[in-house]
Order: sequence, then structure tokens, then C-alpha cells
Amino acid sequence: MHEVRLSQFTEARLLVPRLLSDSPRGTISELAQRMAAVRRVPDQDAFVEAVLRRESEIPAVIGDIAIPHARGGAIEEFSFALGLTARGIAWGDSAVVHAVALFAIPLVETNAYLGVVAAFSRLQQDVSTFDMFKASSQPEQMLAFLSQIYGANAGQ
Repeated sequence: MHEVRLSQFTEARLLVPRLLSDSPRGTISELAQRMAAVRRVPDQDAFVEAVLRRESEIPAVIGDIAIPHARGGAIEEFSFALGLTARGIAWGDSAVVHAVALFAIPLVETNAYLGVVAAFSRLQQDVSTFDMFKASSQPEQMLAFLSQIYGANAGQ
């Protein structure tokens, strides 16, 4: 196993310091649109529907971060888009989240996802650091912050 920077799986165009949407469906669509624009997902509509289907079964939340995702054979590269919201978004039955990380996962790549989710879990448990991250006002600030956070990657 080796450690990788979270910034390796995203880019500034996939980071949203102030989400416009205030619902899970809207937020997933907002982030998926960015992923499609930079060719991280080949079919935005199919990707959104796959994520929403999975979220309807088991909403994925760790603390203050929603981590919706979908796997697919058409997804070539593991990546995520990340949005922040000061007002919070009701997610699932009882959670209110202030960050949403939308993951696109190739069928063959589970290890990177697990390592990145573990890193997000550690981040949100460090309240002062997470508060500084949530205060980011520019995508470049978010990316610089993510470049300092490491997750384990066991390889493919």
C-alpha cells in the first residue's frame, strides 16, 4: 500500500466552493455536469440515474460529508467532484451535510475509492481543519487543501 494525495483524483473544475443546489438530486446533477464537462463520466444522465438509484437504497454519508457514487464499465478513471454548502443539505433520513463528494468509479478500481473515503472520514473528524476547508472560497484553494490530504491506495 502507498499513500496518494486526494488532489490526484480531481481538478479545480470539479471543485465547487458554494453549491447552488439544496437537494441531493440537484447536487448530484450539479456535480455530475462538471464531471461530464471534463469527460470524467461518458454519459451524464446515465451516471446521475445510477447514483440516485444507489442513494435511494443506501444513502452514503460519513459525518458531515455525503459520498454518493456509482461504478461503471464506461468510467475509465477513478475521480470525484466535490461541493461545499454553508446552509447544509438534508441527505438521507436524518443527516445534514455541508460537503458532497461525488465519485465515479471504474468497475476494476475499488481500492482507491476505499482509501479516499477513509481520508475524507479522517478530515471531517478533525473539526478545525475541516472548518478551514469548508471556508474555501475558490476551487484552487480547495485543490491546494486536498493536495495536503493523503489516502491509502493498495493499487488496482
